[in-house]
Amino acid sequence: MERLVAARSEKMAKVAQIRGEATDGVSVAEAANLAVDLIRRKMGQLSVPARLKDFKLSLDKLVPTAEAARNLEFVAFSPWTVTTEDAYDLLKQAY
Repeated sequence: MERLVAARSEKMAKVAQIRGEATDGVSVAEAANLAVDLIRRKMGQLSVPARLKDFKLSLDKLVPTAEAARNLEFVAFSPWTVTTEDAYDLLKQAY
């Protein structure tokens, strides 16, 4: 989510606005961060684990997942180039 704040702050700010966060009078960057906070709060309310290891996954099982993620059709619309290594690094951060 933090990567999207940096790459597409206007879209993340729109998420905050759509979800009813008070975005009037704040910068786009601040509104984008409100969206991140909102998502984290909702994850907490729903008891969604924040880390992949909470799902009892092993790190070595994430290599094929990174390869599969890289080949998803919507990745072509990413605001940055995504390699398999990038996808794996992101999964490791989420682990």
